Amino acid sequence: EGTVEVAFNFDATGLQGKSVVVFESLYYRDVELAVHADIKDDGQTIYFPEIGTTAKDVETNNHISKADENITIVDIVEYKNLRPGYEYRVSGVLMNKATGEPIKVDGKNVTAETVFAPETVNGSVEIVFNFNGVELEGKTVVAFESVSYKDIELAVHADLNDEEQTVYVPEIKTLAKDSETEMGVSKADDKITLIDTVSYNNLMPNAEYKVIGKLMDKATGEPIKVDDKEITAETVFTAETTDGTVDVVFEFDGKAIAGKTTVVFESLMFEDKEVAVHADIADDGQTVYFPEIGTTARDSETNVAISNSDETVTIVDTVRYEGLRPGLEYK
Repeated sequence: EGTVEVAFNFDATGLQGKSVVVFESLYYRDVELAVHADIKDDGQTIYFPEIGTTAKDVETNNHISKADENITIVDIVEYKNLRPGYEYRVSGVLMNKATGEPIKVDGKNVTAETVFAPETVNGSVEIVFNFNGVELEGKTVVAFESVSYKDIELAVHADLNDEEQTVYVPEIKTLAKDSETEMGVSKADDKITLIDTVSYNNLMPNAEYKVIGKLMDKATGEPIKVDDKEITAETVFTAETTDGTVDVVFEFDGKAIAGKTTVVFESLMFEDKEVAVHADIADDGQTVYFPEIGTTARDSETNVAISNSDETVTIVDTVRYEGLRPGLEYK
């Protein structure tokens, strides 16, 4: 009685998700003396695990997230062909799709892990990433996952192009113009049309979004109101690509806002969840000026509003203006 080892050395890259069973025969001078060939014998079986992952933001329940201070991404790791009865560790790291490098927050990689003991060969386990994602506007993150047993890696899913592993973090910017002047200055009349062109970056493609805009008073930081109602507009669109533009059109009576400076705030919504916002009261690209003028006419000789009806009269009218956009030439 005793033991002897038989070593198989081979390339197993195609065996993910499969189990192999070792059949053995014992020979003496080419005569088979014993055989062990039981396809159901667990002691003869080697498992080659396979994993796939689906990463989603916990708020949107989809592959899109808002760049805020508290992002939670849940990655569901589906495993196949794990041997039950053992303890495994799933480790994950978030990658920057554009660079192929790990996402860093405060100089550290964004990682997560969980330990589990499967009761069946196939199943799923969740791994949760929670981090400050304020700096992730305009970036696409991809979750890489690996399963290990006693620090030995058994399976890995690390595909930068896998949409199921991908979470988009949008960014938007806006450029507001008056439809008549085609720039950020407008006449305060009873029919104003402002067009705010929203440039979006890093949207999840082939999904429907809504852009909601609001006009703000730059001086007070409060919403502009006409007849006690805020001036708002919205546009629904489907993003065919990750980057593009969409126009939001404001139409309103603006006689009451002469002399004011307005700033357009925009919010990008996905299934009623805000996924991006551009609300910078100091952003000149979002700003539209509504000038107002008042004049004081005086005779050049009397320096008051009375003049001598002679052959040479000079009247100086001092025009006081408010709400002009600086840096432009006016007449």
